[in-house]
Amino acid sequence: MPCTSLFARYECGIQPKPGRFVALNYMPRGGHYDYDRAGYSERWEAVFLDFVRKLPLGEEYVFVCHNKAEVESVQRLFPSFRFFWSPFYKDYLDLFSSVKFGVFNRVHAAFALASLGRPSFVVGSDSRARMTDQIGLKNSWVGDIDSQRLVVEFESMQQTWPAFEAKMQEQLSQIEATYLDLLRGVMTANSGRP
Repeated sequence: MPCTSLFARYECGIQPKPGRFVALNYMPRGGHYDYDRAGYSERWEAVFLDFVRKLPLGEEYVFVCHNKAEVESVQRLFPSFRFFWSPFYKDYLDLFSSVKFGVFNRVHAAFALASLGRPSFVVGSDSRARMTDQIGLKNSWVGDIDSQRLVVEFESMQQTWPAFEAKMQEQLSQIEATYLDLLRGVMTANSGRP
């Protein structure tokens, strides 16, 4: 089953707004861990730098940072870009409500954005990035990605992001119904127990 973080926006009462900008997320190792693979952090930095250089004009971009290390990396590597950081998760959901689509290292950023009917592409350093398969989003392992693939995925989302919302809303309804059925089953099985 997909992560229940898909439903966080409902608890906060956040609705999708018209898409205004593209969200980017950069983690120095391409994820939380590098597993001592020599050169992967440097390779990912070079790949992402090249991708950012190829970003088309005409879009508004914001780097979404989830901790101070990401803020420092963005300020060092992409000083001319706007960035966002907050200690409150609701602020991220508010921000994502106006995003068209995203390119992320963080899986839960992809899930938060998907919950608002917007697609993303995830690059990760461990198997958690594959969670996006469950909701129809593409992903890649950091060791396999190059800047051209990032550009291709970006251009695809740039063309198709408006159609993603209806597809995702149908999926969310099915996922919610499945979770409720599972919870009812557990509650029924455990009824009457101390």
